[in-house]
Amino acid sequence: MNPNSLKPINLHTITLSQPCLLALDSKFITKHKCLIFDLQDSHISIALSCENAPLGLITNHINSLFPHRHLEFFLAPNESFEVQLESITDFQAFKKLQDNLLFLLQSQNHHDDDERAAIALLDYILELCIKHRASDIHFESQDSIHCVRIRVDGMLREILKLQEAVFESLSACLKLECKLDINQKRQAQDGRFSRVFDSKAFDFRLSVLPTFSGESLVLRILHKNAKIATLQELGFHKLPLHLITHFANSPSGLILLSGPTGSGKSTTLYAILESIKSPSKKIITLEDPIEYRIHNTTQVLVNDKHHFGFSNALKALLRHDPDILMIGEIRDENSLDIAMRASLTGHLVLSTIHANDSLSVIERLLDMGAKDYLLSSTLRLLISQRLVRRLCPYCKIPLSFQQICEKFESFKLETHILEPYKNARFYTSSGCQHCYMQGYNGRLLIAECLENSNLLQHYIQAPQDKEIITKELQKDGFESMFEAGIKLLAQGQTSFEEIYRVCRL
Repeated sequence: MNPNSLKPINLHTITLSQPCLLALDSKFITKHKCLIFDLQDSHISIALSCENAPLGLITNHINSLFPHRHLEFFLAPNESFEVQLESITDFQAFKKLQDNLLFLLQSQNHHDDDERAAIALLDYILELCIKHRASDIHFESQDSIHCVRIRVDGMLREILKLQEAVFESLSACLKLECKLDINQKRQAQDGRFSRVFDSKAFDFRLSVLPTFSGESLVLRILHKNAKIATLQELGFHKLPLHLITHFANSPSGLILLSGPTGSGKSTTLYAILESIKSPSKKIITLEDPIEYRIHNTTQVLVNDKHHFGFSNALKALLRHDPDILMIGEIRDENSLDIAMRASLTGHLVLSTIHANDSLSVIERLLDMGAKDYLLSSTLRLLISQRLVRRLCPYCKIPLSFQQICEKFESFKLETHILEPYKNARFYTSSGCQHCYMQGYNGRLLIAECLENSNLLQHYIQAPQDKEIITKELQKDGFESMFEAGIKLLAQGQTSFEEIYRVCRL
């Protein structure tokens, strides 16, 4: 076969349909280096990874499976071929396990086999989702549609469809793993279980929610014994890193992190504790759940079922002579009051709170009943952060400075912020098989750090227009999250659309 006679095809830009995923057995594909990427009633498009592929054997085999269709061959780079082969292998393995479970469910007197088959399918789905770097797994049932969706880099996407009987079996299997009532479908239930995949231990937190048209089951994936990242590894810029390091070594006071769910607040808290832990310091944490284990730290798990909630636990912690307290979240007026009083009495307190940005934290604290004079004296540092998706290096598309300026103008944003980056290289997203057609792969941190100052204390005592106070703070060197995002944009690491989505919601 003459490779020059074949048209080239880049499989990275193609998403295989389900018929294509099942058209040829994965063993045949692996052996003969061929796959079907377009399957129509009249013609079939076939990608070859090797110029010496046995064309006659491949043609005869495909003609036997799909007679009377025109076959057209293309030559694909080996790398893009291997990525698609992995997708085919994964899907066919899932289909085989699902079909086996369906067969057993439809048979009689196979109860033990049903359970083993359901566990095998569940484990495969869990392992597949971990391979896709999922943080959460959603098993969803809506009328006749049953599917598995995963959250990767903060965004949801569907990866599998389930038969109704299979969904019900997996739901029961998950509940049994967590020792929940499998017959209860009208109340919310929570539980957890563990698994080991590829010698790595994982915890799974299950939340079951009854819905109008079925059940919704969500699993949060927690990596046991995962290495705690340092502040430098998290990606803090020079000035925020200096401020965090400085105030984390304060003998007392309050350090608060804000951001939406999934913005990496807990990871940053752990990194701060890792940087200041010492045999000479008593560090106590109050968490739900405990995501990482830290040496030289007393970690306490909140347990509402045994009347050991945040408020009761906080009061108990203060009797254990701590130097540093880490509270998972400021949840209400009571926990805020205890945290502030602890910071007043010689303790360094670290915690999180939900707010859009640093100045919004002040508003939230005042709304929760914080006294302005206490807040002014106890507050040391506010950290507000987000995670933006990193552009996929295999498919990102370059943009000119003029094109970036036009994007800013279309969203009615001032372009003067781009002036220092006239010679930078900008990019936008595309999509390929490396990033599962998302255009992004991984996430980056953007953060703003606001230290307590006379200007901030004035704002605490008399909140005013946020735009005015922000401009005054910027004169003193404050860098907003949007400005931090523009730096990543100018470095070619993320896109304008991603910065806008995260910072300008």
